[in-house]
Amino acid sequence: MEWTRHGEIRNLELYMWLQRWYCLASVARTYYVERDETLAELIFRMMADWVKKIGCPGTKEEMLALEEKSLDWDYKFQRSLHPSLDVHVPWEWYDFQPAYRLLVLVVSAHLLRNSRAMRKHQREMLDWIAAHANSILWVTQKYGFKYGNHHTLRMMSLFLAGEYVEHEDADQWRSTALEMQTRHIAEDFFEDGMYKESLPGYTPFVVTHFREVLLSAVANGQKVPDIFEKDVLKSLRLLKAMVMPDGFLPVINDGPRVNITAMLELMEHYYPSGKDCVKPFSVNAASAFPIFHDKRNYLIFDANYAHGTHVQAGKLGFILWRDGEPFIIEGAAALR
Repeated sequence: MEWTRHGEIRNLELYMWLQRWYCLASVARTYYVERDETLAELIFRMMADWVKKIGCPGTKEEMLALEEKSLDWDYKFQRSLHPSLDVHVPWEWYDFQPAYRLLVLVVSAHLLRNSRAMRKHQREMLDWIAAHANSILWVTQKYGFKYGNHHTLRMMSLFLAGEYVEHEDADQWRSTALEMQTRHIAEDFFEDGMYKESLPGYTPFVVTHFREVLLSAVANGQKVPDIFEKDVLKSLRLLKAMVMPDGFLPVINDGPRVNITAMLELMEHYYPSGKDCVKPFSVNAASAFPIFHDKRNYLIFDANYAHGTHVQAGKLGFILWRDGEPFIIEGAAALR
């Protein structure tokens, strides 16, 4: 596969998707359902091909040099200092990319655990997981805490790697990730449970990063700070209040359009106390999203003054549903 074919600024999003291995997770799941050994072998071939063509940092010094190069590139990118759209993106081991690959590796290792391909390639899988986990560990040790959903995903992936893999560094992966996630869950949310980037669609995404740490730790007989379950439940209540009659969260700024019906059902399975937690009128004073709904109506106002890279000019004013149908969408947006 031509992993670097689209590696210029002009193809930034496409390139990042390729470097995150999104497609491989679906192939692993298909193997798990169909037990087709050709699919299991295909996954290992693609992973090995990526490692051969992109390469893994072999030492802490090598990884930190890559990080410094990526940080410099990012600094120039944010300020439009690159002279051309044809400049290569050196982000294969930066930020979200190694974290999502690590998540794919851990999930694939689980789904492929009984395959002939896994028995054949178990050593390579362990080496790849360790290389990705240590890359995140080393960067975290040097640069510390970083606000944002990319970092919470990095810490979730690092924690799960430490839970799943028997490795000499696994305890350090877990302890570092738990330390960072505990700080994130304390600092990254408003008091009403809304993620501080103020994008409803991002809140379930980030909450999942804490839920997975909590459930994995509990399943393995480990204790995490009480703040994990407390804040997961708080965000569950917020999401139940904010979800529209069609099961989707309102789209605000450039947040994604997300159907959270299945997520709410899963959350309620693990946290039954969150089932009956929505009041007819919810004044989310902290994040400034007043919500009213009853059997016939759903109304949400956006009084939030969000900040950050996801805020767009067409900021939502209010959404009104009547009898299960959208009546006014983004009313007053032109006044913003």
